[in-house]
Amino acid sequence: MKNKIFEKTNNGFVYRYVYIFFIVLLSIVVLLSYALYTNINELNSKQEIRQQSRLTADLMRQSSDDLTRFSRTFVITGDSKYEKIYWDILNIRNGKKTVPSNYNRVYWDLVIGNEKYFHGDKNVISLVEMMTKMGFTKKEFAQLYQSKTLSDQLSSTEIKAMNAVKGIYKDKGGNYTIHRKPNKEMAINLVFGPQYHVDKAGIMKPIDAFFAKIDSRTNKEVEKHIARGKLILALIIVFTIIMMVVLFYILIVLIRKLIVNKALVEKYNKRLRADNGLLHKNKLELIKATQIAESANKAKSDFLANMSHEIRTPMNGILGFIDILTHIETDDEKKEYLDIIHTASNNLLSIINDILHISKIDSGNYATTEEVLDIYNVVRKVSRLYEEQAKVKGVEFIFEFNIKMKRYLLISESSLLHILNNLLSNALKFTATGFIKLSLKELAANKLEIIVQDTGIGISESKKEKLYDPFDQGEHFLTKKYGGTGLGLPIVKRLIDLMGGTIIFHSFTGIGTTVIVTLPFKDALLVEGSQEMVIENKKIHNHLKIISAEDVEINQKVVEGILKGQALELKKVYNGHELIEELHNEQYDIILMDIQMPELNGIDATKQIRNNSKFKNIIIIGLSAFALNEDAKKAFDAGMDDYISKPYTRDELISKINKWGRKIVSKSIE
Repeated sequence: MKNKIFEKTNNGFVYRYVYIFFIVLLSIVVLLSYALYTNINELNSKQEIRQQSRLTADLMRQSSDDLTRFSRTFVITGDSKYEKIYWDILNIRNGKKTVPSNYNRVYWDLVIGNEKYFHGDKNVISLVEMMTKMGFTKKEFAQLYQSKTLSDQLSSTEIKAMNAVKGIYKDKGGNYTIHRKPNKEMAINLVFGPQYHVDKAGIMKPIDAFFAKIDSRTNKEVEKHIARGKLILALIIVFTIIMMVVLFYILIVLIRKLIVNKALVEKYNKRLRADNGLLHKNKLELIKATQIAESANKAKSDFLANMSHEIRTPMNGILGFIDILTHIETDDEKKEYLDIIHTASNNLLSIINDILHISKIDSGNYATTEEVLDIYNVVRKVSRLYEEQAKVKGVEFIFEFNIKMKRYLLISESSLLHILNNLLSNALKFTATGFIKLSLKELAANKLEIIVQDTGIGISESKKEKLYDPFDQGEHFLTKKYGGTGLGLPIVKRLIDLMGGTIIFHSFTGIGTTVIVTLPFKDALLVEGSQEMVIENKKIHNHLKIISAEDVEINQKVVEGILKGQALELKKVYNGHELIEELHNEQYDIILMDIQMPELNGIDATKQIRNNSKFKNIIIIGLSAFALNEDAKKAFDAGMDDYISKPYTRDELISKINKWGRKIVSKSIE
């Protein structure tokens, strides 16, 4: 039956329906992540409004209490400074005088003690205006306004009492113009009498009613946002799981079809060897088959590179927003959901990387790069990671390093780490009890021997023959217990072959497995000062001007979210032409450059920038979903200073910016 997911054309294999479905799923997950981010911001806003509302109501209560206290104090003592404070309080409340920056419950006690006023703010605002701007409901505003009205009425009584102490009384027009004998007894009765306490209680009742109404309303809004956030998180998990299943199906179908093409080449080779009389004919057929295989291989490489880019771009949005949400989220349940999504997304990314890796090796375009490394430190860092994981499972982890062996070797670090991580990961995955042992020693003729031993389930005889076959996992896919794609050991075997080494397995079912790897190396001496300085990657230390050139708005949002709150200025542009135009108008320290952009791509834009002496000091960091080594080489050849493949973490981006930010500051000091 014809597979409807792929069809054969002149351009190779064209991805159809499942690809569209996968992109739709990715878009839904990104949109849901953004919705969750927006929901959290709205929730914080509601809680902030609630706090400000309570402070406003408390200011009403505080001003009323202060007016009572100082009017009574003046009536008893007759000291004019208390009358002056009374009028200052009243004028601040009514917006006739500036509000001090540290205006709180003890402010007037500090004024009395120091006999000195503190500076006020520039803005003048009355209590009624403040209440209006808070966005209260009509019923909430009515409660506070009623309290304000009653407080104004009580102030009239207090002013009458203070004037009675001075012997000033109201005329028929309600103005204090009549001077007679002071009447302290009447003043005391006015501010200490039963009616005064009744009026005072009348002010506080509306405030208490306001607190009840604002708590009721804001609690409902907060609960609604929390419920919405949980629903969005649940949907993100569901769609992410579906998306992983679809992607795995796509990749399996693609690789199996490519293996069929490889088998076709082998068929033609066998026919050529079997019939010498048809040598010329078979030679032509072989050439034709080779062309088909090369075409299929090119289509495979192009498709995998394009798929990697198209998947990594939205994955950058998913992992970026998860990283941002993890740093700002405080709810433990939500953080647990975010960790689940983060783990699932990284597993998906690991599958993509494994398939790209083995495809690159099989196509003959993979090259190892030798470099000087401290073999003990490199291997010890890896062993510590698996020590912690083994401890969680209750498995003992043993690390042995022969102290007589050379410390510094010339060898491919990336290939060595890939081999170690895969062998230790398998040992940990298949070992439930007992121990895992990693040992290193130097053999004659500059050979490094790595032994990984475990007491796990072992490998059956029937499976040993298929140990290095891609996608063979040692168990049926419907009943498998341990997971994985079956690409780990095939990649390890190919890497060891490329490095000129060997790998040997000794395994017995139910007893355990011992893997012996030998790798050639060259002698190397430590270059003084070669250790790279560790860059603090939590916070950006220098005030920098950064411009981000990226055509995908989601990725711009990720950069913006990661750098939010840092000591820098960020400008966004959406293609190379906009970037160069902006560089002519404004000076920047660092460019975050996407590779694939409309109108003018990142590679060509970098070349134009480097050809202009005006921009020679600008640091260019490439941020791209193209993840292969040759993609990074093209970026460096064009003139970029650094390169990060998507998806990247918050710490990776900030670490890179800090690395170059320090150098920028050092040059400016020189």
